[in-house]
Amino acid sequence: MRFKYADNLFTWDDCPPAHYESHDFTAHRFVFADLAHANNFLPALKIRPRRIHSPQFASDTARCLGYALSLFDTLDNARRRFQQISQFNRNFYKIVGAHIARAQIEAADGVASRPDDHGHISLHEAENVDLGAKFRIVEEI
Repeated sequence: MRFKYADNLFTWDDCPPAHYESHDFTAHRFVFADLAHANNFLPALKIRPRRIHSPQFASDTARCLGYALSLFDTLDNARRRFQQISQFNRNFYKIVGAHIARAQIEAADGVASRPDDHGHISLHEAENVDLGAKFRIVEEI
C-alpha cells in the first residue's frame, strides 16, 4: 500500500509501524463545522510542520505518529479527550474545531493502530483516499 505523506513517513524505520493493520472500523474525529476546512483531515505535522522541532516530536516514533490522522473509537472517548486537552490548551478548538464527526473507515483507507487507553487510533492514510467525503458531523462539543 502506498501512503499519503510517504516522503515524510519513510524517513524513519518502522513508519508506519509494522503492527498497524488495515481493517474496517467506525471512527470519530474533531472537526470544524465547515467540513471543507483545511485542517479537518490533516495530521498534526501537516497542520503545523514546525512542530517537528518541538520536544513532543523528539523521537522517531512521535514524528511518525505526527503524520497519522488522529481518530477515536467512540463518541464518548472523543468527547472526553477533547475536554482533557482543552483543560491545558484553551485554544485547542481553534486548531481542530469544536465538532465531532463520524465515519466508517475501510481497510483500503490505510493502516491503523488499535485504540489506546483513551480510545485514540492513529491512521496512516492510503494515497488518494478522501476521508473528508466519508465523515459527517454528529455533534458540537
